[in-house]
Formats: sequence, structure tokens, C-alpha cells
Amino acid sequence: MGKLKHKAIKQNKKDMKKAILILITLILAINLSAQIQKDINNILLKKDINTFNKYTDSISKKDKRIKSHWEYLRELKPIPDKDNPCTSFTNMYRLTVLLTDNEIIYYNISEAKRDMENGNFAAPNPSIYKYKNDTAYTNLKTSFKKTYGANLNEKELFREDIVYGGACGIVGTPPKKKTEIDYIVKNRNRTDLFKWLQSTNTETQIYAINGYYQLKELGIKLTAQELRIIKIVMNKKGSILSCGGCMYSNEEISSAVKEFKF
Repeated sequence: MGKLKHKAIKQNKKDMKKAILILITLILAINLSAQIQKDINNILLKKDINTFNKYTDSISKKDKRIKSHWEYLRELKPIPDKDNPCTSFTNMYRLTVLLTDNEIIYYNISEAKRDMENGNFAAPNPSIYKYKNDTAYTNLKTSFKKTYGANLNEKELFREDIVYGGACGIVGTPPKKKTEIDYIVKNRNRTDLFKWLQSTNTETQIYAINGYYQLKELGIKLTAQELRIIKIVMNKKGSILSCGGCMYSNEEISSAVKEFKF
């Protein structure tokens, strides 16, 4: 159905246009002026992602103090300018966008602050600008439920604190979700495992596939319903946040699931 940080949530093509979930972190090296805030909002109100991309590509040309670039997952980060110490950022602005094809059906702009202990974004401040196409959003939720058999959890749409991996950090500690999925598999808890597979969060779904693969390797036969959703998730376009040792990166979903053969 789509993409985080770009997160992808894949919709049944027979139900509606493909919905792409995009997390865009917009980090500026200077305070974001009220005028630029309005400019961004006015461009987003056109509800065309290509128009917005053109604007972000040109933003550094409008103010030479801003050095930024797009990464694959639509994360805009500053490029330090050694000749200008003023380019260290003072404010960060978090922009989240939900679209079908190239049409924006939801966006939210808010000031963001990172948790100094773990580097993740703290709870976002109140919105500066926000837009939602209620009809399209309702259609998206309906299609999600038809595809996965569960309600779309709006709190999980733009989560960025879940990382997929087996051993992360210097000492190779399993992420919390990896420990949890191994416990679910150990106890053969098919109910909880299926709930993970139905999750709105893509990393959680990939962990569920990991769990189902462990069950398969133990000789446990999967149901047609489980296999159907596993196939949908494995065919998503986009990426997830993954880790391997000290390396954290955006990994293509196809790469993360290539070891799983069902």
C-alpha cells in the first residue's frame, strides 16, 4: 500500500489507487520563517507531490544558508557547511504526508525535537499546518481493513521508533521487537503473531513474517489466510528501518524478506 520513512502500506489494487505512506523529516539550518511555513502549506494544498518535490529541491537556492538534500525515503537533512558555522540547525520541522498515487490526501507540519538519549523524535508539538481529505482517508481505512482484516491504527502510521534486525549496537543486542517475536514463536502464539501480521506498522509486519518463517521451519503448516497476507507484505514497495550491528539504515522491503521462502 505504500511507503515509512517512506513506509509502505500496500493496498489491494482492485480496491483503490495505491496509497503511499511517506514520512518526511524536514530539517532546516535556520529558523523556519512564517513566510516559508505559509509557502510550504500553500504548495501542499495543491495536493500534488511532484509540485512539492520541486519546491524542496529548490529551497536551498532561495536561502544560501540552507544546505539540504533528499534521501530516498524523503528525509531532508542538512549538509554541514564548514565555511559557515551558522548552518548548524536550531529548529527541526517534521512533515508527514499520505498520498494516493501523486495526490496528497493528508499532511501535517509540526516542529519536532529529538530525544537526546536515543535520537528518536519526541512527541511532536501541535501542528503548524494540517490537511486531510476526509473522504479519501475513510476510503483508505476501509481498503486497509479489507486487505488485512484489521482496522488501520492511526498511531502506527508514522512511527519511527521500531527497527527491524537480529542484533544491533556494539554488543549485538536484539531489538525489543525481535525478543518479543521470538517469545511469541516459542509459545506458538498464533493469535498474537497474526495480529502482528495485520499491523499498520511495516517493521512489525516484517517481524511477523520472520516469526511465521520460524514456525514453517519447525514443520508447522500455515493457513491460506496467513500466507495471503504474508505475500501482500512481502510484495510491498518501499523500505523499513533496519539494523545490523552498529549500522542503522533504510532497507528495501524486498531485501529484508528475501531470505524467507514460503
